[in-house]
Amino acid sequence: MLFNDTASIDNILVTETTRTHFLAGLERVARVIDSTPDYGAIIGHRITDSLRDRFNASAPIEELRRSALAEWRAMIGKSKQATYALPDVDILFMGRTKNNLREFAFFLDILGGLDKKFSHYNAVDLKFSKRQHNQEHLDQLIAHLAPAMVAYLESRETIRPELVYQLGEFGVHFVRYLFSLTRSDSKHPLVAVVANDHSPNPVAFSLAMKTFNINRIYLQHAEVSPSFPPLDFEYSILRNAVSRRIYENISPIKGNSFVISRFKEPFKYPQYSRDHTAKHSIVLYTTGRVNLDGLRLVVERLKANALGSSIYVKPHPNQAAVEWPTDLAILDGFPDFPHIALVANSSVVVELLHQGIPVFQNFDFDPVEPDYYGFVKNGIAGPAPAEALSGAFWNLFSFDHEWYSRYSDHYAPSQAESDVDKTKLLAEISGLFGHRSRPRAGAPKQLLPVRLPKAKLPPYGKVIVNGVTKLSSRFVLEMVKYIAYESPLRTRQAIQELRTSGAHLAVHASSTTPDAKKLHWLEASIAGAINPADWLQHTLTVGVINDDEAIKALDQLYISRNTVVFTLFDQLDELEAHLPVYLWLSFKRFEITGVELPYPLEGMIGAILDLPNLRFIRASLEGLAFNACLRENRLDLLNLIFEKGLRVRRNTLSTTRRIALLRHLIVSGNVEEYEKVREEFWEAETPFHQLKISDLDNVFGTKHGGLSHHQTELAFEERAPPAIVAEFKADIKPVYNRLRSNMSFMDVRYDAEERNHFQRLVVDAIRQKKPFSMIRLSDGEGYTFADDHEYFTLEDQLNRERHWWGIELDEVRRSSITANIRSVVDQADVLGIPSIHRFVRDTHKKSTSLKTTVQGRGLLQVLHYFSHHPSSSLFGEEKMNIPLFRSQEAVREMLSAAENCLLVSSANTDQLPEWMRGLTTISHVTVPTHHRTSRNEKYHVSDQPLPLVYEAINEEVRRKTSPGTLVLVAAGLAGKVFIGSAKNAGGVALDLGSVMDEWLEAGIHSLH
Repeated sequence: MLFNDTASIDNILVTETTRTHFLAGLERVARVIDSTPDYGAIIGHRITDSLRDRFNASAPIEELRRSALAEWRAMIGKSKQATYALPDVDILFMGRTKNNLREFAFFLDILGGLDKKFSHYNAVDLKFSKRQHNQEHLDQLIAHLAPAMVAYLESRETIRPELVYQLGEFGVHFVRYLFSLTRSDSKHPLVAVVANDHSPNPVAFSLAMKTFNINRIYLQHAEVSPSFPPLDFEYSILRNAVSRRIYENISPIKGNSFVISRFKEPFKYPQYSRDHTAKHSIVLYTTGRVNLDGLRLVVERLKANALGSSIYVKPHPNQAAVEWPTDLAILDGFPDFPHIALVANSSVVVELLHQGIPVFQNFDFDPVEPDYYGFVKNGIAGPAPAEALSGAFWNLFSFDHEWYSRYSDHYAPSQAESDVDKTKLLAEISGLFGHRSRPRAGAPKQLLPVRLPKAKLPPYGKVIVNGVTKLSSRFVLEMVKYIAYESPLRTRQAIQELRTSGAHLAVHASSTTPDAKKLHWLEASIAGAINPADWLQHTLTVGVINDDEAIKALDQLYISRNTVVFTLFDQLDELEAHLPVYLWLSFKRFEITGVELPYPLEGMIGAILDLPNLRFIRASLEGLAFNACLRENRLDLLNLIFEKGLRVRRNTLSTTRRIALLRHLIVSGNVEEYEKVREEFWEAETPFHQLKISDLDNVFGTKHGGLSHHQTELAFEERAPPAIVAEFKADIKPVYNRLRSNMSFMDVRYDAEERNHFQRLVVDAIRQKKPFSMIRLSDGEGYTFADDHEYFTLEDQLNRERHWWGIELDEVRRSSITANIRSVVDQADVLGIPSIHRFVRDTHKKSTSLKTTVQGRGLLQVLHYFSHHPSSSLFGEEKMNIPLFRSQEAVREMLSAAENCLLVSSANTDQLPEWMRGLTTISHVTVPTHHRTSRNEKYHVSDQPLPLVYEAINEEVRRKTSPGTLVLVAAGLAGKVFIGSAKNAGGVALDLGSVMDEWLEAGIHSLH
């Protein structure tokens, strides 16, 4: 949210909640400082001499309070005023130390039990962005928080310089996170995770998130002490029982807490030789700050120990800069040799003990108070005072069974106990993540430039080579050859290596418009990849391709009906980090297969509207969202697209989308809105496109009436683009004229008498037990009549096979199917053929030929068959099934007239509409569904596509059909064969087509 006016900040930040959380943060930060007398030694390197002088303990308390308030204001005022644009992730971590990062990895490992993917990012890696608030907003926020600061300072009797510094740090971070959370380009995470509950930055982060009602998770990264602040997180994941007891003694725990062991390996008893003559290596484990004088004393004593074979120092992972004594051996990593551990105040004690390393504690080289965590007091670690270091101090403490009882009770939850709490945790937080309402854009990509090879390459070649440079030199050479010579045939091995590469690289993505050669390569690579989602994920991350190129390639692959698109539908979750591609695949899957969107539609649209204004991406996604709004009957969200969209606006809608919207309005019964929108669109359209609107009136019988099929032909000749009119006169009109005397059902969509005529034919045939068949021939049936490929090519046939069945047939099987269908067509009583309404729908003012699309070529091929082939059938339009069978009453009459009904479809039996039941005996022959609906639970999926099993199904249909049986077939192209067999067996067989999808409410109906 942008601060557009002064009032807006009041509603967001200047609230009592903000002030309450600010005060809580002051108390949390101060608690550890107040409980640690030597805290100044821990952060002393950050305290300036000036600050020490101004907050000298001898100064009057009133003066210290006034100075502390002024210092707090000054630190915030002088701090960098930039803020963070928070990334669109599920989980936002906050922590930079190795121990913190280890906890974050541990948490993500736990989340693996949910079997979901979560986007995440660490706030410490965020880069500053120019602030969106102004100085007035900052002054107003400081003025709002100041009374809480004053009240807190008034409550104190001591104010030390380290306290002033840390409270100022907290204030700086708290204000920055608040303003970051209100940025218009920030996204709020589902959960915020910290592994520190008392340092200024993570406390500020946590409480800013709490201010905005974002759930927080605390991961205990080390052991705790009574000086820690209370637990107030929504979820806390503790390390052991003693930590929970300590927190409970501090204050009642708020939120849910869980104790989960951090150890993956089983416990080992600490073992070492207690022989008085045995020698041991000794490793000193330091804390983040080191008392060098104490360290020298300890090392001096250890050197005097005749039983110490060697002495090493293992620095803390977050070790401050130290000038180590030159005679000390410093270890970079964790020691892998047997040794005695001499540890300062560090929770590494527990980790060492778990690994079987005996631990003793000495506090002389640690500035923090002795036994801060209570390990010695609780009998967990052995004491090793300076006076004992010159002898066998390891023999003064026993790691026996009594010790193990203390250790396991305090610090080692059993695996079974951990598993119980882990299960509870997952049950709790799965609900959190289940509330996600939109896909996440994911973390910002960390792009690292790499040097380009010195070769003359086309622009897209540089991007690809840039990405693969870090692979083997041989691979780079092969890729350079491929790109430089643009010869994919010579470098198949190189292409295959890139397709199957698992490399994670980092390069800058190309922003240039992709050229045809690169897109051709990209389509081939996606189609040939062993794991296409993995290949896309890597190449998008690397920057070899960008989202624009990926979507264009995927769109082309779908147009060619390449089955790899359906594979990507199944692997959709793997691509969520690449949001534009993920959104495109999600909406496309919904549109094609009817499989529901992965998130609520409003969330999906919100994600689209947040994307940058990249022309092709936004146009594609807004168009898909437009379609989804119509399918889901969400006109409220459609208006949101019109209001906030960049490419799909109501006043600039394409004619196709205008028709889709009008169709939806009339189908949904919103007649008043239909009339209003129709008038608006009519005025904006050309005379030819007005014909499309008239055609819609025709379909749904609005008050505007409509033209008959023959009248529409004449109007089409008058208004369509000249090139299309020429094709119409040459290839279509002669066929219509040839068949016109038998065109009994061309106006069935609006003419009730024609519908009644057809109904009488069917019901009479059922009652008289007279064989009868009705078959529809649309663009796909061009496949059947393409032996000589006058219009419909072999590639068109292969395209349809991939589209329908997900495979390509051999010539023998293809010829057998098409011959059978032609025979059935020749015997049909009623045939639906491509009507003028279809050509009106598919033609646009810029159309130059009907032959430019596979659909247009299919329509022409069907009509070509009847240009010379005699037929005694009655003819109707190809979509006559919709007005004839959409009406339940008409179908009920047919069912009631029949003694038996045989339904042949890919619908799952339990999905059949209830209204069909009870009217007659219905049996169901289930066929393998269309390839595109194979992901939809309403349909039956088989291991074998229909063409490979249709002969057995045809025999079953023949066996179950007898004279008078009503046979309703919805089985695609191959279903025409079943219709013919049913008629030959004496049945009345009707081609239901897509009406079955409407009966099932499968969500895959055409919008046009």
